[in-house]
Amino acid sequence: MKKRRAAATRAGGFTLLEILVAISLLGVALTVVFELFSGSLRNIRASEDYVQAALEGEVSLRKILSDDHLKAGTFTEVTPNGYRIETTISEALQEKSENLQCRVMEIDLAVKWRKGAKERVTHLRTVRLVNKPPQEGAVGRAAGM
Repeated sequence: MKKRRAAATRAGGFTLLEILVAISLLGVALTVVFELFSGSLRNIRASEDYVQAALEGEVSLRKILSDDHLKAGTFTEVTPNGYRIETTISEALQEKSENLQCRVMEIDLAVKWRKGAKERVTHLRTVRLVNKPPQEGAVGRAAGM
């Protein structure tokens, strides 16, 4: 009789403990997969925000670069999409360009936006050569005399 009982328990399948361990492992694995997936979605959303901010900054930068009478200064604008663009224009390399007919203007755009409680920022920087305004007494030299 004992032999029949032992044979019946071996052929019966999984024990309750084995099933609980398997379900626990499956739960942990699914939790890790879902957490990785949600983290990836957050990163995709953040990268979309940075791309949109860079596009907004590029539009403002193109407007600034199209100005032939660029002057040093700082100004701020807010786009319809809620991005705040702080622009700083300064003259760079003054000592190296003092004998030239042009000035080197450095343009720094800081595109800022708020996401939740955090303020995000991305920077765009470039330089542009701008003709110097004619100076008094330099008329003969400008005319080729």
